[in-house]
Amino acid sequence: MFKAIILSIFFSFAVFSQSGNVSVIYSANIFSDKTMSTSHTELARMYDNALENAKFLTFTLEIVNNESYFYINPTDQKGMADSERQSIYPFLRYSGPVYCINEKVYRSSPLAGNNVYVSKVMDTNWTVTTETKKIENYLCYKATSTLSLDNGSQKYDFPIIAWFCPDLPFQHGPNGYGKLPGLILELHVRNAVFGATSIIAKEHKSVKPKNFDKATFMTYEEFIKSIREEMEGK
Repeated sequence: MFKAIILSIFFSFAVFSQSGNVSVIYSANIFSDKTMSTSHTELARMYDNALENAKFLTFTLEIVNNESYFYINPTDQKGMADSERQSIYPFLRYSGPVYCINEKVYRSSPLAGNNVYVSKVMDTNWTVTTETKKIENYLCYKATSTLSLDNGSQKYDFPIIAWFCPDLPFQHGPNGYGKLPGLILELHVRNAVFGATSIIAKEHKSVKPKNFDKATFMTYEEFIKSIREEMEGK
């Protein structure tokens, strides 16, 4: 089980409800998954590293009204080299900064190119349940969805679980997930978990990156197709 999250609230709910701008810090964790076992030596090493060291990473979610920006914090609690940190990202399904703007998710990835963003309509296919639990003193509700992965030869479905708090009126969450009636304080995607550790009322002018209006955009399907074609040498 994911260990209890200590949620440090520095401002009251009244302050949050009056301000559309907050920063949320999330911890990360990865748990063992037998379906991810591999005989590939280097991939197995990366997976073992992710299992051991993901807990030293932290992420920030900046919310400005109806938009958000999710990114990894530049330092970790262990002092890992950049290459070691980056080898953990795929197991968290984190490929780079994530922007949620006008109900679309934009991801920046080195594989896409400079000032190129991969866009996808924000997934709203949630099933909200009556199951609840307390995270610190906040009553959270459980919502579920499904992550579908297609490697070209076989399709896999994995569960997504979000615990959101209606008393925190922000329809955002980590890594591009949101559109629930409250802030996502805990998110499980396959065997990766993000858990909120602090919420701070903080003014941000905008979450949009520089030159966003001049950026090149491609759909997720176009991005996957381009990667496959490159791997096949087309």
